[in-house]
Amino acid sequence: MSNSPTDTPIIDPGGIVVTFVQTFMAVTQTPAVVVALIYGGRQYFYSYGSADLATNTPAGELTVFELASVTKVFTATLTAYELGDLSQPVTKYLPGSYVPNVGLSKVTLLRLLTHTSGMPDQIPGQPGE
Repeated sequence: MSNSPTDTPIIDPGGIVVTFVQTFMAVTQTPAVVVALIYGGRQYFYSYGSADLATNTPAGELTVFELASVTKVFTATLTAYELGDLSQPVTKYLPGSYVPNVGLSKVTLLRLLTHTSGMPDQIPGQPGE
């Protein structure tokens, strides 16, 4: 028996998504959630709630959400997926016009994507030292 993707039965994940999202929305009082996923090579979009409570505009595939600091998690995940190795210095991916900088060559993609500078938690001579 082959393990190709076509041998795997494709199920509609909608039942799992709706159960999870409805519970999440009820517990957290979240007004809208849109879920996009790829499963078995197919794209699925599930929209729940209102994108604008004043006008009761339903949330949908094109609804814009403010992700704030959660954005870095998505960026890091997609970068890791695309590049594979986050331990490389960021300078490896800069254009040829980049002027070498010793300090910047120590910054890895992982540190950049997780907003960790590598600086010490405490600066010598400062309170809390």
